[in-house]
Amino acid sequence: MPSKQIITAYDITDEAIDEPSLNVMIEKSEENTKKQVKTVKADCGYWSKENMEKLDKTEINAYIPDRRKSFEEKGMRDGTLNKYHRNYFKYNEKSNEFICPGRNRLKLKITNRGKHDKTKIISQRYFCDDCGNCKAKKKCTKAKNKQICVDWTLEKLKSKMRKKLNTKSGKQKYLERIYDVEPVFGNIKHNQKMENFLCRGKPMVKTEFGLTAIAHNFVKMANWIKIGKNKKQFDSLMRSGTAI
Repeated sequence: MPSKQIITAYDITDEAIDEPSLNVMIEKSEENTKKQVKTVKADCGYWSKENMEKLDKTEINAYIPDRRKSFEEKGMRDGTLNKYHRNYFKYNEKSNEFICPGRNRLKLKITNRGKHDKTKIISQRYFCDDCGNCKAKKKCTKAKNKQICVDWTLEKLKSKMRKKLNTKSGKQKYLERIYDVEPVFGNIKHNQKMENFLCRGKPMVKTEFGLTAIAHNFVKMANWIKIGKNKKQFDSLMRSGTAI
């Protein structure tokens, strides 16, 4: 987990997705630095309802787009998104129904509740009764009746994050990943020539990558001393043991 191109925590995983690693790396970074993480900038691979719910309960300022954000927003800007895409269906809170671009109404028919807590609404399904007579049926759906399944908690989290990321400050914060996070991987792969692990087995691979992370940090610290002329501050840190 890089901060200003310094690796504050690392781990290895054989998971095919990034989602489970997010909170693990936040906790490791806080444990190693003895400081609370205040800001998290991550790509869409780390987005999940569970991750966003957990972050929403903390003081961490997160900038993590959902997987469909870029595609949907670009499509709406360019006019290439299907005119009967879910984003163009308007929700009427008063009547609790969706209205499609063809002015047909989708009414609530099914409510899925929690397995153990029946008062908790997990998702709701809205169906259209007029799809059979709709001229846009082929453009809208191949199903007999158009339906929309909504997880309102997920929708709220997604809408909140998109709104923040689309602000001027939000865009700038997320762009910081380009020169704060990504160069770390470029340095390790290109400059340190670490494109494959030489060891086998998780404990050995983790140790191997740990040595690579140490080497990366040493180079960054050396550059910090040379470029910023921070030798006195660095010597002070080394004497106190903070940098070890």
